Amino acid sequence: MHTWILLGTLALGPADGSPDPAPAEPTAPAEPTAPAEPVTPDEPAAPAEPAAAPAEPAAPAEPAAEPVVAQCPCAPDEVECRKRHDDVCLYGGGAIATPPPTTDTAPESQPKPPAPDRYVRIGVLVGAGIGYGTCVAAYCDGYKGGFAGNAEIGFRWRFVAPVVTLGGSVGPEDIPEFPGVSGSMNLLDVGAGVQFYPSVRSMFDPFLGIQLGFSSSRLRLSEGDVVVTEKISRGGVRLSAGILFYVHRAISVGPRFDFTLPFAGRTCVTGSNRFGTVLQECTNLSDLPSDSLLDPRDLPKPLSITLHVRATIPTTRATPK
Repeated sequence: MHTWILLGTLALGPADGSPDPAPAEPTAPAEPTAPAEPVTPDEPAAPAEPAAAPAEPAAPAEPAAEPVVAQCPCAPDEVECRKRHDDVCLYGGGAIATPPPTTDTAPESQPKPPAPDRYVRIGVLVGAGIGYGTCVAAYCDGYKGGFAGNAEIGFRWRFVAPVVTLGGSVGPEDIPEFPGVSGSMNLLDVGAGVQFYPSVRSMFDPFLGIQLGFSSSRLRLSEGDVVVTEKISRGGVRLSAGILFYVHRAISVGPRFDFTLPFAGRTCVTGSNRFGTVLQECTNLSDLPSDSLLDPRDLPKPLSITLHVRATIPTTRATPK
């Protein structure tokens, strides 16, 4: 009741009739907002994905393996061998297995190794020859030459060979001043020395040689029952040369030349008849008197030209070409 009276009084205003400004109504405090209820999702939220890891470098591609060839006896780069065995050196599809191209090339500056020598130039050396022999000097005017032969043995080491040689010749002796006299001449040389071979790999095998040894000549003259023999024995330097060529990997053939320069020595003269020896005399050539009919410069100097055959027996295993 009092409330309604108070409200009426306030509505009528003050008693003096002047309006009073109405006091500002206090603003009602804002009602607190109810907290938002959490929304319950049907499924739990997925966690955020981590940042993408840096991409890994791509692995190098594996080289394509060569197809496996069953029972093929050839290496991958032996094309000719694969062609000869094309019945087994095949791919599965039936094509000939062609090896992949290779990029490995030898440097151009690297020289290629020399090819092995196909001829034997190291080993035991054995040779022999036959041909024509004579002698050069006034002593040999009646000697027209005759059959000659030589032999040698030594050891060859590529370009050089120590050797022992034997050579000689025999033929008729004709003296025009004495038509009834018949005769013969024998020449013999024995020596040891060395031979040189300048050829490296050629099939031609020329050589030069020098030997020091013994040289002798024997002149025999006969008329009826009387026989006179003169034998001259001297030291000698023998020079040899030849142009041989290989007909087999260990055998060579070709012409050979030999010339002997005798020095010093002695001469022996023997006479005989049907009753036996009646004369024998030997004299050193250095003791000959100045007016002697025998001049050392006119004594025999043997010369021969022969067809020589030489074999070299290998002592080391040679690599064939």
